[in-house]
Amino acid sequence: MALTRRALAVVAVLALLVFSFAGALRVWLMQSQELTVATAQIDQRRGQIAELESELTRWQDSAYVRAQARARLGWVMPGEVGYRVIGPDGEVLSGTSEIEGVGAAHSTGLEERWWEHLSTSLQETDRLDRPVR
Repeated sequence: MALTRRALAVVAVLALLVFSFAGALRVWLMQSQELTVATAQIDQRRGQIAELESELTRWQDSAYVRAQARARLGWVMPGEVGYRVIGPDGEVLSGTSEIEGVGAAHSTGLEERWWEHLSTSLQETDRLDRPVR
């Protein structure tokens, strides 16, 4: 079956249209993907902004400020008795409420149970040579 010149011209024009639209389609798909990523980033940043604004409003509350001063700085209210934990080297241990190394202990699977840790701590305290302050 022989192709006529007219049919050959139509095929050539169609091929030219396909190639020209392929580039535009590729650009459109890339921009669509970039728009999706940008929209996700905007949503994430809006969430962060909302969290920061709620934290800012919490800091406006004097009870929250007092609680943070107690937890972070170890402050006590008048009439209360404050305690400090002294380590084996005689230095005051950190005033944070977090236990150091907990994440590492859980990841190894060899973590010590809290009551075993307490028992070991009490035994070490009994062995101290210096008088208790």
